[in-house]
Order: sequence, then C-alpha cells, then structure tokens
Amino acid sequence: MMNKMKSSTGTRCPVCGMGIDEKSAKKVEYNGQTYFVASDGCKARFQADPARYAGKAAESGSTSTHGHHDGGHGCC
Repeated sequence: MMNKMKSSTGTRCPVCGMGIDEKSAKKVEYNGQTYFVASDGCKARFQADPARYAGKAAESGSTSTHGHHDGGHGCC
C-alpha cells in the first residue's frame, strides 16, 4: 500500500513538505508501506526516524513548512 501526503501539486514529501512528482521521487519502505520523499537527504532523515515521518504522511491535509532550509540539510 502506498502512503502519500497530497498537495495541490500532487504528492507532498513527509520530511520537508515539498510537492514532489512520484515518478522522480525517492521511495522508502516502512511497515509494509511505500512512502515518497523529495531527495536522498529526506530519505536519510525518514530512515533515521520513520515513525515520526510516517505519521506526517498519514495525516491528510497536514501542512508542512519548508523552513528547515535555514539549517541546510540538503534535501533540494
């Protein structure tokens, strides 16, 4: 089963909140589900704390900010 956050542009990364194209997104498997993330950096963050980010992906209508770029984790 695929689990995705939706945005007006399609799927939204549960780590950084950016709208992403599933065709070019990175995939992460967790608890038998596939999650789409924006980048290798987001994939690493998801894998480091999957329960945190899987919960965000499960929330429909969840709004995430992209404000973490000030810290520069290198997702995009």
